[in-house]
Amino acid sequence: MESYVPNNFCFPKRPKNDTTGQKIQILTNYFPFTHTPMKGSTLKDTSFFKYAILIEPELPGDSLKLRSKIWRIAHPEISKTLNHTIFNNNTCYSRTLLEEQISVKVSLEEIDYSIHIKWTNKVDEKSEEALSLYKKFFGALVRKVDLIQIRRNFFQKDKVQKIDNIEVWQGFSPTVNLTAIGILLNISVVHKVLRPDTAFEALERIAQGKKHDGNCLKDEYSKTFVGAVVLTRYNNDKTYIVDHVALDKSPSDSFSSGKDGKEMTYVEYYKEKYGRDIKNKRQPLFAVKDKRKNDFIYLVPELCFMTGLTDEMRSNFNIMKKLAEISSGNPEGKLNDCKGLIRQFAINEKCKKDCENWGIGLSEEPIKITGSRLFAGDYLMKRDKFSTEAPDVDRKIQSEMFTQPPLHTWMVISF
Repeated sequence: MESYVPNNFCFPKRPKNDTTGQKIQILTNYFPFTHTPMKGSTLKDTSFFKYAILIEPELPGDSLKLRSKIWRIAHPEISKTLNHTIFNNNTCYSRTLLEEQISVKVSLEEIDYSIHIKWTNKVDEKSEEALSLYKKFFGALVRKVDLIQIRRNFFQKDKVQKIDNIEVWQGFSPTVNLTAIGILLNISVVHKVLRPDTAFEALERIAQGKKHDGNCLKDEYSKTFVGAVVLTRYNNDKTYIVDHVALDKSPSDSFSSGKDGKEMTYVEYYKEKYGRDIKNKRQPLFAVKDKRKNDFIYLVPELCFMTGLTDEMRSNFNIMKKLAEISSGNPEGKLNDCKGLIRQFAINEKCKKDCENWGIGLSEEPIKITGSRLFAGDYLMKRDKFSTEAPDVDRKIQSEMFTQPPLHTWMVISF
């Protein structure tokens, strides 16, 4: 099919940068990464360099654990020339450039291995590959400071405010993003509500409403708890995501505890390790995935606290008003909180060591952009004209309109 474009047709042009309004400097919540020369290097290059890894005798492609063990043994020798490296199975990354091949010999389980490392290319600073490396760097930092992780957010124990008997935790939602000007850290201030009721109390409320219907009770449990975040006070305020409610288990069940495999009940375990007495021995347990062991661990609802708002809380005007005041805050205060997080990295000894090894840091000064503050114009009424920024706009716009055309035809649409 042929398309026809008239001779006098013009495609729309990209609008020019606005030149009107008052120019202002705007502070963002994006923070740049800083770079320092690596040990023994004078390079000012901020890039990563990629190296291919060849291990002899050759290993199967799926032998990831064996490759990692061999690399860990060889790493002290490799770091003498490449400094800090990021291992990735068949490749590794370093901020140090070494064009000639290096070889290291190690022994594991009476087998001798040779590791050959050869430079392949420089990583583009504005690529997804570079982005993944900066994410690894930031992930290493944030795990070393005293923050409580709930999903992808991190919360501060010393930043807790109370509304009646509800706790509101302040924290951060940090992401490392690839932007037009490079890789930047974006930090948003977030809040989390911690309720005073235990998960067992929530279970009981549901059970009372669904007492005569077992299937309905199971569905209601799943609807309420699956994917919910619960907090345990007995082990330094750790949080867990519930995978499912294990109705076939109870605190009276036994399990193998510790390295010695000692059999004990959950009642005995919590009493012995945490000094907590479990009152209800027949309550079901919460199953939580242990990603490291690829298995489940089980929590006692009586010792778990719920997070998030209930429908009753949402309908409470006073609670929602106070919560809005806490969460909205002010821009300057939020920016200072974001700077405070970066300052924690700067004073934490483990984080300082990581920054030194990687040759990467974080600036406390956010990215600045230039914006325009546009004049919104005036309201023109029948007998008056006034600025949109007038203090009593609400009262003034109640006067007679400039023109009020009659509406003779109406249409009502109902859904």
